[in-house]
Amino acid sequence: KRFSIQSNRSEVLFVDYMVEHLTPNGKAAIIVPEGIIFQSGNAYKQLRKMLVENYLFAVVSLPAGVFQPYSGVKTSILLIDKALNKKTDKILFVKIENDGFDLGAQRRPNNKSQLLIAVRLVKEYITVCHTERSRSVNDIESILTEKFGPNNLWNIATKAKIAENDDWNLSSERYAKELYISTSYPLVKLKDLENNKKISFLRGSGISKKDIAENGKYKCIHYGDLYTKYDIVIQTVDSYTDIEGKVLSEKGDVLVPSTTTADALGISIARALNEDNVVLGGDINIIRTYNEHLNSKYLAYLISTPPLKIALSKYAKGTNILHLSNKDLEQLQIPLPPLEIQKEIVAEIEGWQKIIDGARQVVDNYKPQIDIAPEWPMVELGEVAYIISGQSPEGKYYNQEGEGMPFYQGKTEFGDMYIGEPKSWTTQITKEADAGDIVMSVRAPVGPVNFLICKSCIGRGLAAIKVTEKIDKIFLFNYIKSIEQNIKGGGGSVFDSINRKQISEIKIPLPDLIIQLEISESLKKEQLFVKANSELITLFEQKIKDKIAKVWGE
Repeated sequence: KRFSIQSNRSEVLFVDYMVEHLTPNGKAAIIVPEGIIFQSGNAYKQLRKMLVENYLFAVVSLPAGVFQPYSGVKTSILLIDKALNKKTDKILFVKIENDGFDLGAQRRPNNKSQLLIAVRLVKEYITVCHTERSRSVNDIESILTEKFGPNNLWNIATKAKIAENDDWNLSSERYAKELYISTSYPLVKLKDLENNKKISFLRGSGISKKDIAENGKYKCIHYGDLYTKYDIVIQTVDSYTDIEGKVLSEKGDVLVPSTTTADALGISIARALNEDNVVLGGDINIIRTYNEHLNSKYLAYLISTPPLKIALSKYAKGTNILHLSNKDLEQLQIPLPPLEIQKEIVAEIEGWQKIIDGARQVVDNYKPQIDIAPEWPMVELGEVAYIISGQSPEGKYYNQEGEGMPFYQGKTEFGDMYIGEPKSWTTQITKEADAGDIVMSVRAPVGPVNFLICKSCIGRGLAAIKVTEKIDKIFLFNYIKSIEQNIKGGGGSVFDSINRKQISEIKIPLPDLIIQLEISESLKKEQLFVKANSELITLFEQKIKDKIAKVWGE
């Protein structure tokens, strides 16, 4: 009862407490579970109303999985500035889909981070709002578009728009702009195709995740599998159940999950099924296509692209769990070229997808392998290298303007081999490491290594390994990479960690230097091939996006 909002929900009370204790010019950035953004309980609505009217200027949506392996909870960042809130009647929404790492438990780097552009976007928005209070949403959008280009990363809504439905919902999809469509193909509503008997709609039934049995009699798909197991085209099904099931697939069915616990855009994915007689579980919407009119794979690709994702996200209903019905799917409009052109588009995309799949096999499975000869001595790492434990400067010395020395705190900027460009600098130098030194992540995850690209200050999440003339650094780097999964820390209350002494005691092989150099040259050739495959993936993923965008006339 000491809080301004009466609630027994800790996330509501924490946010309430923080904003209530800000000074008149106070600022804050608060990471919150996604429920704060859209849940319909009175306390949640009161909190959002208070934030919009008095504190909030931007909401940054993060993808589910950014806090893996500790939590897969979907989160957002509330950006608070009391003074700025009074100067503008608008809220900025930023939707980050990629933070530079994949979203699995291993959090492997993918070099696709949107974080830097998001930071620049927010800074520019703050500048505009401070200097151009009276500008309309369209004016501000024009300024941001000129600097950052049109994309799905951001949109803006007025406070009045957010207040319209009295739920003060802060989901960015609610206020996303409809994409301009200039396709040369006729736009057809799925409902009209159903009325003309060209497609039909069904709903899965009868099985849930607990009904999946390893040696079951019937192939089956649970709705959760659509998110985790399958690409847009499901070639083969590998789950089974003993329950006969009420709804069986026909080859060409398009499956769309009807529920999600993530954000609204997460609900709008589609999978085209290539198998008959698969038991389809509950919470799956089924569009049954008749291929003389509509190619199912073509439809699945379309549903998974921005115009239809944005449309479907606006239909999604619910609080903790969002729902999407077949009646919502019926409202979708799609560009419908002749069937032969649909097949040509799909064939081209599938050809590119095979290249992507093959290249991804190489990238995902490659690990440097060093065959250790029995006559090679095994020595402790500390005998051939100096270990420098990182130490973080005080936060007041950090900056993003390039003042002082580049600063790396942990593995956030790690690439496949070389660390990425610095995002922070420090004017207080604590522990230094040189360009070409190996740096190891010493706090969860423990063991990953990269080469530094410039002289840098390293924080407590890293240790530097500075080699002596006894060992080739490429050889050492690859050996540590090959045993990364075996490097364990001493544990701790929050993070697994490893200290300087433990790093020094890691056992490494030490063949003659000539042999080390020969192995290093061989591994360099392998890694060039892996890098080429990684570039292939990026290239052909973009070709698929461009092909679908062309259908919409983008």
